[in-house]
Amino acid sequence: MVLKVFFIFGPIYLILTDMLASQYKLNSVEFSTTFKTGKKIHTDNLMVSYTPEHTEFKCAVVVSKKQAKTAIVRNYKRRQIFNVIKELHINNENQLEGVWMIVTIKKKSLSINHTQIQEELNSVVHKF
Repeated sequence: MVLKVFFIFGPIYLILTDMLASQYKLNSVEFSTTFKTGKKIHTDNLMVSYTPEHTEFKCAVVVSKKQAKTAIVRNYKRRQIFNVIKELHINNENQLEGVWMIVTIKKKSLSINHTQIQEELNSVVHKF
């Protein structure tokens, strides 16, 4: 696992560059069916859409251009959330098995940190 240092608007952020493997990411057809027919859970900073009746775990993260204008910020938040999801998948593999989920970040949550994202996703996963 490699740590890289990125400079985003002043402070230094450490990002784990070990992303979620592509086999765990939703393709476009799976994404649209999960978004349309999935159950939705809203938290203060996130909206999670999920469908639990599948054979393997897959996910997607959405950070829209309306919420974060620059690609640097969008990709930073996406990597941060994928990192939390990867940790959750490793720790709670039985709970996430067979779940397809889409995590959408809300506009006011661009300033939240890694631990807040982790707490919210933990609470959402326990609702599955």
